[in-house]
Amino acid sequence: MDKVGIGVTGVVRWGRLPQYILFWDYPETGLVRRPVSANRLPFVKSVHSPAYRVLVDALVEARKTAGLTQQDLAHRLGKPQSFVAKVENRERRLDVVEFITVSRAVGLDPQTALRRVESALPVQA
Repeated sequence: MDKVGIGVTGVVRWGRLPQYILFWDYPETGLVRRPVSANRLPFVKSVHSPAYRVLVDALVEARKTAGLTQQDLAHRLGKPQSFVAKVENRERRLDVVEFITVSRAVGLDPQTALRRVESALPVQA
């Protein structure tokens, strides 16, 4: 007998590939997933993109050039040291306001950093 689960797409029978795979469709696996189209590959998260790597590398380089430790930068930002570590290890993504704040705290012109990122982006037709 087929196992049955309830999801947004309706009743799903195990063994058949639903149009969308939802995290509650396979509760026995323990996997938590966001909806992913079964016929498309998921997008690469921006924290793992080459352009975001360039952005973080520019921030790390500026911090080291300024002679700041992660703890020093965290103190300037009013955040815990783990915040800086997670950003530098690409475990946490910065929003625009945080990026500008961190850039200024390490003495990096945000526009200069963004130009580096722009040059790392692939040219689109």
